[in-house]
Amino acid sequence: MLGVKIENLYPLLLPAGNSDAATGLRQRQLELMRDIVARGVLPGIMLAFAGPDSRKTAEFVTEVLKDAKPDSLKDVIVLVVGDEQRVNDAIKPTSATVHFVAM
Repeated sequence: MLGVKIENLYPLLLPAGNSDAATGLRQRQLELMRDIVARGVLPGIMLAFAGPDSRKTAEFVTEVLKDAKPDSLKDVIVLVVGDEQRVNDAIKPTSATVHFVAM
């Protein structure tokens, strides 16, 4: 169906709100995901990003991918629940297969 066999799923649910706790958790998640993307993601992995605020989810995914090398996510599936256009522009150079779900 997706054209790529999914070996492992790494879901990430972003917390709602602007409290210090929520902001701190999003920052730790961002650092973790940027490190994972920088080290490389193996083909067959699915990264899934979702959160109650579509705009914050799109900003998060864009930040995660801003330093990704071209073609670094080839044969990786990225599932995003959020703003399709903002994320699509950021993910295109990585060659990941991307799927969007509108909220």
